[in-house]
Amino acid sequence: MMEKSLSVVVPIYNSAKYIKKTIDSIIEAAKGYVFEIILVDDVSSDIDIVLEIIQSIGNVRVIKKNSKSNASDSRNIGFLNSKYNNVFFLDSDDYFTPNYVKSRLSVMEVNNVGVYFGCFILNINDDVKVMSKNYNDGVDMREFIFSQKGDFRSSTISIDKRYHKGTLFDSLQYKHQDWGFGIRCYDADERMLYDNQSLVQINCGANIQMSNSMNISASEYFINTYLNDKKFHSSFVRLHYFNAFYNKDLVALEYFTSLTKECGDKLFYMYVILLFMSKTKMHSLVEYMIRLLFKIKNR
Repeated sequence: MMEKSLSVVVPIYNSAKYIKKTIDSIIEAAKGYVFEIILVDDVSSDIDIVLEIIQSIGNVRVIKKNSKSNASDSRNIGFLNSKYNNVFFLDSDDYFTPNYVKSRLSVMEVNNVGVYFGCFILNINDDVKVMSKNYNDGVDMREFIFSQKGDFRSSTISIDKRYHKGTLFDSLQYKHQDWGFGIRCYDADERMLYDNQSLVQINCGANIQMSNSMNISASEYFINTYLNDKKFHSSFVRLHYFNAFYNKDLVALEYFTSLTKECGDKLFYMYVILLFMSKTKMHSLVEYMIRLLFKIKNR
């Protein structure tokens, strides 16, 4: 019988504006269970406000780091300091829906698996859609993400310590931390199970604050550490190129364009044209045309 207790680890960094809603979503979802919420602070400037917010809320504790690092490190610290066998992760601007904990624990109760993840509700500036792509245990996580167009988000991860083989997040990784964790789990032969219930809301847009900037050195680290096979580079570029284009991030565009040349991507010349246009006054016109095409396609 699955024990009715859980720990929820939330990495925080300057999260005072929305942490109350995140905590409230956990409390609602964990109703009827013994639970703890562990906030791991990455040297925030607003930590005093966060402490004020939680002072009247039970079951919440804060671990303060002495020096700033990243959310991966914070998740590891929270996990290693958790009390219970069932550990859930949630980013500080994402939410659990009311039935999530009950639903996930019912899945964990009948499977001897260490790591769980699943589909989710993606909210981009109030444009909401369900993101789902089934994963079969034993499939290389690189194939799942970059060939099968799957996804792996930290806020959908839960771990059962009884079957977990000890894989942690990469504390040197500053971007794509969820993908890195999934790949590390696959490489460590962790048993993983995909939960097809969309009961976690991932919020993107106004509140992105841990990984929004195009950090080229962090992308290089991810590629060099986890994507040794160049066949995955084209997919990685395609997932990020237009974001860089919209952000007018010329450094990122030049980096991604060079990657496509190295791996022989057939879209290389299109990327070169977009890079050229980004350096001219044609950027706004091209961006408008791309957005228009996406709107027509999605009707």
